[in-house]
This record gives sequence, structure tokens and C-alpha cells, in this order.
Amino acid sequence: MKLLLLVSLAFSLFTGVRPSVKTPDYAPASEGFLIAEGDYTGTLNIGEVNFGNGYTCVPYNYQGENNWFAVMGKANAVYQKMQFGGDGTNKGNYWQGNAQYNNIWWREDFGPDGGFDAIALYRAPFNGTVTFRGTFAKADMSGSDGVVLSVTNKKARDVAATVVATETVTSAFTYVVDKSVEVVLGEMYMFAVGQNISSAYDSTKVRIKATFTQAADPGEEATGDEIEPTNFETEGFLINQDDYGGSLDIGTINFANGYVCTPNSVQGDNNWFAVYGKTDGAYGKMLNEDTTNQGNHWQGSAQYNSVWWRQEFAPDGGDDAIALYRAPFNGTVRFTGRIAKMNFNDSCDGVVISVANKKDRATPTTIIVEHTMTSNFGFIVDKEIDVVGGEMYMFAVGQNINSAYDTTNFNIKATFTQADDPGEEVTGDEIEPVILPEDVAFLSEEQFYILGPENEYLATPKDEQGENNFYAIYGDATSDYYYMKGEEIAGQNQWVGVSQYNSIYWQQDYHPDGGDDAILLWKAPYNGTVRFEGKVHKADFSGSDGVKILAHHRKSAKSTATLLVEREFTAPFTLFFSGAEYTVTAGELFLISVNQLGNSAFDSTKVLCKAIYTRNDADPGEYAEETGVAHDIDYLSYFATEQGVNNWFYTYGTIDKKVLMTFGCSPNSFEYVWLGAEDWQCIDSGYILPGNVYASMRNYVAPQSGKVSILGSIVKGMEGGDGALAKIYLNNEELASVYLTDANPELKLEDLEEIEVNGGDIITYYVDSGEANNNACDLISFKSEIIWIEEREGSEITDPIAFLNPVTKAELYGITLVEPNLDEDEDYFLTSEKSDGPLIGLITGLGILFVAGVAVTTVIIKKRRLGV
Repeated sequence: MKLLLLVSLAFSLFTGVRPSVKTPDYAPASEGFLIAEGDYTGTLNIGEVNFGNGYTCVPYNYQGENNWFAVMGKANAVYQKMQFGGDGTNKGNYWQGNAQYNNIWWREDFGPDGGFDAIALYRAPFNGTVTFRGTFAKADMSGSDGVVLSVTNKKARDVAATVVATETVTSAFTYVVDKSVEVVLGEMYMFAVGQNISSAYDSTKVRIKATFTQAADPGEEATGDEIEPTNFETEGFLINQDDYGGSLDIGTINFANGYVCTPNSVQGDNNWFAVYGKTDGAYGKMLNEDTTNQGNHWQGSAQYNSVWWRQEFAPDGGDDAIALYRAPFNGTVRFTGRIAKMNFNDSCDGVVISVANKKDRATPTTIIVEHTMTSNFGFIVDKEIDVVGGEMYMFAVGQNINSAYDTTNFNIKATFTQADDPGEEVTGDEIEPVILPEDVAFLSEEQFYILGPENEYLATPKDEQGENNFYAIYGDATSDYYYMKGEEIAGQNQWVGVSQYNSIYWQQDYHPDGGDDAILLWKAPYNGTVRFEGKVHKADFSGSDGVKILAHHRKSAKSTATLLVEREFTAPFTLFFSGAEYTVTAGELFLISVNQLGNSAFDSTKVLCKAIYTRNDADPGEYAEETGVAHDIDYLSYFATEQGVNNWFYTYGTIDKKVLMTFGCSPNSFEYVWLGAEDWQCIDSGYILPGNVYASMRNYVAPQSGKVSILGSIVKGMEGGDGALAKIYLNNEELASVYLTDANPELKLEDLEEIEVNGGDIITYYVDSGEANNNACDLISFKSEIIWIEEREGSEITDPIAFLNPVTKAELYGITLVEPNLDEDEDYFLTSEKSDGPLIGLITGLGILFVAGVAVTTVIIKKRRLGV
């Protein structure tokens, strides 16, 4: 190497020609920002990027030092100077923005947070040129989901910003800045680090040096610290942050200067209230759940419906989290601040942000603005309005569908100026809407009343039926309904009906199933008055085809039910109890039902209800025992996975020709059921599904002679289809018959009491697909049981299947098999000679493996040599 250098030097001395040196290969003029290190061919000495030679773009002692400012916000929208956060000895080595981790440490570590970027802003002092040289670098992305780097230019304060370079980076990186630009005095360039989704571990090193050369005509020096954008004329409420050019001092949105819209220790602090519910419906005050942190935890009705740290607003259970401001006098109020959500992970389906106004408690609410957001956002609030004493403005965050990860930051400040004629001061905490006397519906979407803590509205009995005069039941409020049975699940009460998912969880989640409603029943124990408060609510219809909400009233357990409410829903809804007061006599009943509209998948619906009952002590009457609950029909426990258990047999075919089903895994539902020969034909513990051609049957062979009663009903458990024919037979005699459709989905069994039977008689629950031979949606439940009234001794049978006399598949299809004479060395195919219809399937000497179609009277298997 030394030899080569000497030769080169000698060559240059003798020839006068210097050795070749690579000159900087600068990128085109428009590309000098955010050059990937691997693509960079300039002469920047990255190893010298440090404080000592000026590669710091953060002021040390004061904002504007060396024409640099430490800024937070958005370079192309709202931004503001950071505050000096050091302890005096570190001077400007710690600049603090709005959010906890939004800061700049050691004059190089830029941390975005709360949706705010950490920004180094350079302002040209005169006309001239400036060369920016340095790096953006982050060596460790552990724990970070990425950062957004950007460079932005503003020709002047009152013009829109231009983003000249931006990169979203999710792995370790170094970007070089090496750019010379002509500038006019006051022109700004901003170098920003922003969060991708979350701000965790986003701190990024920014080392940039600005070398300024003054022009021959420098103009008047730009001085001072006025760098923020000027205020544009806007409507004021929920301005998209990216469109906002105002001078709002968002750099100091914090508790110290009043950018909180949640009361600190008591409702009404600074005229603010923490509220939950709906701004245009029922709402009530949240409770202060954390006295040690003062108002740092306000709790609404549902588990996650709350406000934390006086700024994190979370909807839940269909209730919005609301900041309500009430004007204390006549005057003007100016709202300034920001509503922002910077983390929309995969579990969050969006939030609804709204602003509403009520002129007074008795007038309807006006929604001023409402936006559904499904990605990161920041809205600016900057609005001055005239108000009268008692007038209210509400800022709300609501769930889109579900409430997962919906927490949203509200930082809003209200500056009130009293009018010359202020009127009488409005005090106290009465902010809820007035109950409108003309609205007396039992369940309404618009009724106003006050909701308290959720645990006050858990009307479902927890330990035993009848607690607080409430009962957990299932069935149909207009005909037969039954007590649910209590089961202890994870320390909380669960009430269950007879169908798999027919239940009430956690004293509030009502789930219909198998055609049975989940029902809350209230009984008046004596004469008196009752008023119901609460709501019926479903926030998430994912996977659900809808629910029906019904309310019924019975004057007594034996009287006919009167329908009060019937509403179908296929999208999120909330119905409120009206709060109307009813005069009741002992034994009167109110029933609130959740019904599956089609199938029962994902139909769980919250019922939160409180009964405010006052006994008429002057005339209480007799205590009412009856609830109208029918005999508890047990039709599931008889089901078994083996033929003949409890004398039940599972068959398909016709009433006089029954083929035994096999128990196995359904290829359609993948559940273990009794299987017939046709597609979907099966029997489960709760339902019977026929084939298109042949019926499906449950058969009970009487084990002795005596008398039985058949109690209960027959129900079509699924909407759709053309209907199904359901019957009950005693041997071949019809005892009951009904064609079930969506218009006629149930038959209550009557006059089937004390039926004479002999040992070996067969009671058959029979279902076929009807005249159209279409079994779609023919899911039929025999919610009935056979009760022995009288059993005659000495009449027992020993072989019940002999009385059933099942047939083979071939006998069902009317096929006469001819024993084939086959040569094992030859191949054969099959034909039918004499047939009333086509034969589809395979027939072997072992029998029929599969047949579908019209019955074949005679089949001759002919021997034919197959061509080779």
C-alpha cells in the first residue's frame, strides 16, 4: 500500500496531475432529506455528529437559541413549544411536551407520546441559504411498533405546511440529512419523530446541524418565539387536527392550567360533571371510586365505563363516557382543547365522538357534531358561544360496536365570562333530563330517567328464585314458561333452561335458545305500586341474526298475557324502562323476554332492571304465591346415546316402517347425534330434524300397561323453510297433529291426559318435511314428557324392541333382494330391471350401502363382463 501511495505521489509530482478523489454524489435537489444510510454517497462525517461540533438541533438555554426550537404536536397542523423540564443544572437537556413521554432528553433523544410528535424546528433568521446535515437513527426497536420520521416546511406562519419527506420505519435504521435550501426570513423547517401506533420505546436520536449563509439582501431579522401557526376561521367543534391551523396553546394541555373536563373531587367542580349514558337519552352522574386519587377514577354503570386520570374516557355496556359542562350564569364560554386516540389495535372496532347541547333540562338534546372513527385521530376544540344559566354542553366518547380498547383522551378547557345581566346562579348537581310526562311506554328508546350503579339493577335472583320478587324463567310468556335452575359458575350465579345455551349469566346476560325465551318475571307480592327502572341493551350483533324484545303483563297467574312491547333488532340498541308508576294488585305479573329472532347464535342481551315497589299497607290483600310457572317439563333427561335406554328408540322412515338410526358425528354440524340416511336428517336431545323424503321419529315403548299423560308443547325452533308436519302417535293412531310454520311455530298439547296404554304400545314423536319434501329449517322440539298416572303390576314387557319391530333399509325402500351369483374373478356393474323409479346407490351381497330416490320394487343384479 505504501508503495502504491509513493508511486501515485511521484506520478503527480512529475506530471502535475493530482490523483483521482471521489467527489460527493449528492442526490437531486428535491431529495436531500431522509436518505437511507446505505444509499448515501456524500461526504458527511457521521462519526462527528455530536454536541461538540454543533450537530444538535435542540436549544440549550432558551427557545430560539441558534434559531432552533424544541416543539411538540404536529408539524403540518397544531404545534407548540415544549416547556423547559430540567432541574436547572441540566439546562435544556430535558424539554417536556404535553404527554408523559413526549419529550427531548440530552438534546438528542426525541420521544413522541399521546399522538404528539417530538419536533426540532429551525427558523431562518434572514433571507439566505441553509444547509442541514446530520442523522435520524434508532438502533434498537425492541418493544416498539415503529416510528414515523418526517421533515416539513412552512414558508411562513400563515401558510399551510408542506411535508417534504416522511418514512414509517419498523426496524433499526439510520437516515442521513444532507440538504442545502434557499430560505426567506421566518421560513421554517421541522424535523419530527412520531409514533406509529403506540409510543412505547419510540425514543429516537436526532442529530442535525444547520449552517446558515445570509443573502446579499437579508431583510429584517426574524426574532422572538412566535413560531406557531396562525388561527384560521373554523366552526370550532371537532376540527380535524390535520386541517387546523390555529394558535391553540396545546403545549400546555395539562392539569396545571385547567385542560381537564372532569371534576376533581365532587360533581360540579368548575362546572364540569362526569356523566355516563347517552347525551340524547338517559344519562346519570358517575361515581367517584377512588377518593385517594380524588377524581382520578369516575365510574359509570358498566365494568369499563369510566374516566381515569381525569382524561381517559372509556365507554362500555352501550353507555358513553361524557364530560358535561353547565353554564353557571348567562354569559359566554370558550371551549379549547383536544380529543385524541392514537392506538387502534386489532381489537378496537372504532369509537364515536360527539358534541351535544341542551338549552335546559326539559328540552330535547341537539347533537352538534358526531364522528365515527376507526383509525388514529386528533380533534381540536376551539369555540366560543353565548350561553344562558343552566345550559349544557356534552363531550362524549361512545363505542362503535364493542367497547374493547376504546379509551380516548379528552383534554378540554372551559373559559367562562359572565354577562352584564348574569341572572341567578345555577348550582347543585341536578343536570339530568326531566322525565317527559307524555312518554309512558314500558320500554322506550327516548325515555329519560336516572341510572345508578350497575349492581343496583341486577334484578335476576342470585341465590334463589323470588329474591326481590324477581324470577329467572324460560319458555314463552304467553303460554308455558318454567323456572330456570341455578348453577354456580366461577363464583357468580348462572340460571339455565333446558336448551344448551338458554341461560342467564352474571345476573344480566340473557340468552334464548332452542325456541325458549330467556325471561325476567316480577310478581307483585301484595297490593301496592311499582315503578321499573333500567335498560335492555345489546351492543354487539357480530354473528347474531337478531333478537326480539318483548314485555307482557298478566293481571294474575291464570289470566291471559297482554303485550306491552314487541320490538325486533338486528343492530345495536338500548331500550329504557319508562319509570312510569303502576298500581298493582297481589299476584300481578310483568315479564320481560329476550327471544331468538332466527337462530340463537350470539343472542346474549343485557337486562338491567330495578323494581321500586311500595306496599299498600292500608289494603295489602293476601300474599300472592302464584307466578304462573307451568309444570316443569323435563324432555332432555330421557335422551341417550344408545337405543332402548329409558325405553326410547330413535328411528327414521314411516309410521309403520321404522329403521333404527345410528349414533355418530354429523357431517353437517360436527356434533354427535342420531343419524338418518338423508342429508341433515338427525335427532338430538332437544330437537328432531326430518329428511326430505322420510320422517324422523322418537319412539317410546310402554314398559307396562296403565295410564299416561303427555304434557307440554311442540315447537318449531328455527325460522325459515316451508314448514314441517309434526305428530304424536299411539301405535298408528294420531293423538296430535300440527303443520308448524313461522306463522304458527308452536302447538300446546291439550286433551292428552290419562291415555290407556298396554305394555308394548308405542308413543311416537313424528316429524316429516311436509308436502314440498324440503327439510330446510325443520328443527322441531317436542318439549313434552310422558308421565305415568297409573302402572298395572304384572304387565311388564321384557323385549321392547320386538314391539317396535324395526325394518331394514331395504324393507323400508320396498326392495326385494336377489342373491347374486358372482364370480370372484370378474368385475360387475349393476342395473335394475323392473322399477317404479331410479335406484341410486350401491347394492352388494351384504345389503344396501346407500339408496336415495323413489322406491324400487324389484332389482335383479345381472352378471356382465366389464370391458378391459
